[in-house]
Amino acid sequence: MNIRKFKWILAFAGAVAVVLLLRGFAFTSCLIPSTGMENSIFQGERILVNKWSYGLRVPFMSLFSYHRWCESPVRRQDIVVFNNPAGIRQPVIDRREIYISRCLGVPGDTLLVDSLFSVISPEAQFNPDKKRLYSYPASKENLITSLMHTLSITNDGLMGSKDSTHVRSFSRYEYYLLEQAMNGKESFVQPLSNKEDAEPNPLIVPGKGKFIRVYPWNMTLLRNTLVMHEGKQAEIKNDTLYVDGKPTQHCYFTKDYYWMGSNNTVNFSDSRLFGFVPQDHIIGKASIIWFSKEKETGISMEPFLQNSEIIFRIIKETAPSLYLIISLITEPPKRIKMKEMNIAYLSSAYLAPVEYYTKLLAYDKVFVEQYDHYIKQTYRNRCTIAGPSGELALSIPTVKPDTLKCPMKDIRISDHGNWRHLHWNAIESAYNSTPFFEYYKDDFRPFYEKKYEFLIDFNEELCRMVCELIDIHPTMERTSEYKMEFAPGEFDFREVIHPKKNFREVDTEFVPQPYYQVFESKLGFLPNLSIIDLLFNMGPESLLVLGKQ
Repeated sequence: MNIRKFKWILAFAGAVAVVLLLRGFAFTSCLIPSTGMENSIFQGERILVNKWSYGLRVPFMSLFSYHRWCESPVRRQDIVVFNNPAGIRQPVIDRREIYISRCLGVPGDTLLVDSLFSVISPEAQFNPDKKRLYSYPASKENLITSLMHTLSITNDGLMGSKDSTHVRSFSRYEYYLLEQAMNGKESFVQPLSNKEDAEPNPLIVPGKGKFIRVYPWNMTLLRNTLVMHEGKQAEIKNDTLYVDGKPTQHCYFTKDYYWMGSNNTVNFSDSRLFGFVPQDHIIGKASIIWFSKEKETGISMEPFLQNSEIIFRIIKETAPSLYLIISLITEPPKRIKMKEMNIAYLSSAYLAPVEYYTKLLAYDKVFVEQYDHYIKQTYRNRCTIAGPSGELALSIPTVKPDTLKCPMKDIRISDHGNWRHLHWNAIESAYNSTPFFEYYKDDFRPFYEKKYEFLIDFNEELCRMVCELIDIHPTMERTSEYKMEFAPGEFDFREVIHPKKNFREVDTEFVPQPYYQVFESKLGFLPNLSIIDLLFNMGPESLLVLGKQ
């Protein structure tokens, strides 16, 4: 056999082995089968699933049973990929069909649910992507479809009709857009039902080593969980739960469980259908959308081509040999070749605006300037939030430097005016009614309790924490000198992102995308506020909003 041919066979076999290892131990692709997660992820899209997000579940469970390396818990509001908990006809868990939903409850949480087990907690109630059924006169059908096309609202078809009335499902944000498009006129699109569940019931999510009290409303759910996932003999007789032949008022669980919910309340492909999701059914966290559909042309490869360099970058970093083999075999065209590294230069910023974080997401590397001369009334020490009365600027007082040209790295924070207490009270007052403030407030509060000496240290730690919450991972470092000249691929935004400058004129690559804001009906949409405005209003969907900029 020709030696060269033998080497290619070995190379091909090695490539296949590495691909299988990456698929089994690093990430996998998942097709979105339904409309349950719209408007976050749409039916027909393909996503990459990070299998290490919650610890790697060892594959081939039929051989090795359930084991997980470096296990970590699922967080609330994570978009999670998991195997069907109700697929008992297939005894091997990792061979069951795959679902994707948002985690609404973790072990030990108490959720308020209605008679259909729909979560009615504030987070779910105010989720801008949560869908409800709306009715309108059939005579307005052409107008509705025209408005939906103009507003880029996906047409999923009628959910039903009765007499002269049509029914469709819209998210809270889509409904808001329709109301705005009607120019303040009385809306003919109304919720199908305004009735609230008169008696919401508390539902406790089971945790490992915990007892759960049995009530009439959760009895069937607990019975099913015990039978399917705990290996117990359980049945209901005369309104009493029997476990292993004995009546019981408390159920003991040996696993951690999660409650999963879809954005679309009309779609029941979530825990309302299959109950609690055990930890051993969790595959990983939805990472990136690598394939999507175009509305007019059906399936398109363009989204893949746009994201292909991300996939190639992952392969290059995790398996350089595989990347080399793929490059030699496929000879990828220029449009999917790795681009030259793009570098952005930014100033240090206190709870920087949305524009700032789009650079952290878009550029391969970011240098944060520390040798620039400190200037007041910039984002270095101020941010802009939205309160009930409009925009509000918060400024951190600084110690007056000895010279007029003091570098940013040497600027100290002053304790003047008890500013930490004032800033936190202002943030809490502005955002305590937002969907995700309660979820994130404990992450932010320590920054207003701990004293930092230097402003740049405070800004940097706060920025890195925000990036972690949004789930972006920029490569950031401070500058080693002040640069005046920049090479191709280097972009200077140090004085571009500025509260006194119109971003529409000085930064044309930034186009703010509207998102849900609590005070929008009163104030209108306020663009380019502090990143916390986006985070507290949109939560995990902040990443999707930033990616559209």
